Amino acid sequence: MNPTNIVRKVFPTARRLLVERSIKSLSIPKYDNVLIAGAGHDPYAVLFSNAKKYIRLDITPIKGKTDIIADAMALPFKDASLDCVLASELIEHLKYPFLFVDEVERVLKLGGCVIITIPFMFQQHADPFDYYRFTPEALKVVFQRFNHVEIMVQGNRSHVISDLLTTAFRPYPILFPLRIFNHLLVWVWSVSPKRVSTAPSGFILIGRK
Repeated sequence: MNPTNIVRKVFPTARRLLVERSIKSLSIPKYDNVLIAGAGHDPYAVLFSNAKKYIRLDITPIKGKTDIIADAMALPFKDASLDCVLASELIEHLKYPFLFVDEVERVLKLGGCVIITIPFMFQQHADPFDYYRFTPEALKVVFQRFNHVEIMVQGNRSHVISDLLTTAFRPYPILFPLRIFNHLLVWVWSVSPKRVSTAPSGFILIGRK
């Protein structure tokens, strides 16, 4: 493991921990044809170990982690050819997110599943390509063509405050070491009763075609 990945694991944002924990807690059935859109470093391969086709797509390639270089708003796949599409922390970076959702609906088979995570109260990142923050109501509109949509909250004010504080003063990592406490914050949230927060870190959405 290279030093950058070690730092990311030891001093993660609360947002990153919430996203990974939320996805890994899902009961994901066996899917034959899976697309990871905006795959990045691809931390979710273990969840789809039984897939016949596991495709990692991104517009910016990472050596050994990207199978297809393409725009998520114009997916290079045939209609009804995929069983599952996972896009984690992607659609806030898309200038036209409705195009991506239309593409996902097009390439999914009937009964196929889309899994989305998206930040809500989190700093602007990957500037200048960070366009949107969606409420649950807005997500329902964006994904209205799907037969069933479930949206779950990720985190609360404590996670938001931690991330806002420890990402302050960039590019100088003055409060960066405090991120080590995010492991405890996310663990407490995961084992305690989860009240629906009006100021969550973000959301995870599961939609079925």
